[in-house]
Amino acid sequence: MTSYDADSFDFKSLDKELKTAVELDEKYWRENDAKFRAVRQKVASYEEFRDIVEASHLKPLGKEDKIQEKFKQSWNTVAKSCNSQQVATTCEKTETQVPIKIPKTSHEFVREWCRHKNSKQSQYEMLMLITTEQLAAQFKTEIPNGLLGEILCVLKEYYSKENHLAIIEILDILSQSSRFSLCLQFMNANELKECHNLFKKLSSDISQKDDIESKERFQVLKKKYSIDE
Repeated sequence: MTSYDADSFDFKSLDKELKTAVELDEKYWRENDAKFRAVRQKVASYEEFRDIVEASHLKPLGKEDKIQEKFKQSWNTVAKSCNSQQVATTCEKTETQVPIKIPKTSHEFVREWCRHKNSKQSQYEMLMLITTEQLAAQFKTEIPNGLLGEILCVLKEYYSKENHLAIIEILDILSQSSRFSLCLQFMNANELKECHNLFKKLSSDISQKDDIESKERFQVLKKKYSIDE
């Protein structure tokens, strides 16, 4: 029987990796809640919407907090940049060590998606590995805000003709989410552009060999994703 030596495991690195994954997960859901809160408030402009999302990590001051001390703290953009680089480096290390895990819930999907944020190819492979039933169950209620555009960009970047029917299946599942139209409105200009490019590739690869149902489904999807000829 194989024995494992505890000294051979880098527990410090594992703990750091876990904390990074948890922080990314919390940040994603915190910003997601802020986006829906901004929609409910019916903000007047995109700038106001953006400010609400960017300030989602801030907490109101308690009675015991001293405002004077708060204002003594300055925004250290250099330190902030450095911390971002450290997190990115940690994620890159995680990417080479941790295999792709098939998520079972939408929460697990977001966690795994963020976990592989520095490897779009791994994100693409995860999409290809998840069964249609699993994906449909995870996104039946909603697609976490911001995730739709990221998925479309990944599908476009690693698009392959051999997988064009699988991609159509994924697009169809996403479009059936309860808040799909809302998520589509939140996509930025680059994501919308990549979405159009993805549909262009699919349009050129839909062949006479494909069944009629797939062709009809693709035409319906073009309308759902607001793709103009």
